[in-house]
Amino acid sequence: MGKLTIHTNNVPRDILYAWDLTDKEREFWEVPEDSDWEFVRYKGKVTPLDDFVTTVPGPWNHGIPEEFQAWDGYASDSFFSGVLVRYVDDYERVVVGWYCS
Repeated sequence: MGKLTIHTNNVPRDILYAWDLTDKEREFWEVPEDSDWEFVRYKGKVTPLDDFVTTVPGPWNHGIPEEFQAWDGYASDSFFSGVLVRYVDDYERVVVGWYCS
């Protein structure tokens, strides 16, 4: 993978829970009514935070790009791009970024 470019406005976003989602979003994700699942809304799209892979070093993620070290997780949408998250405010909010190479 070539040099990565990361785009972010560094604005913390609230973490969303099942009751914060629209009926259509809850139905799409098949979220149980009493769920404690966490989501983030980015560019009009809701994504479960469980979809992000941790950037913490370990046997499950050898070869993580150096540029990901300042982030807590990533979710690829292609081989060359994806979304990054960094928890802030005592894990109450996340900063979201988009990467591409």
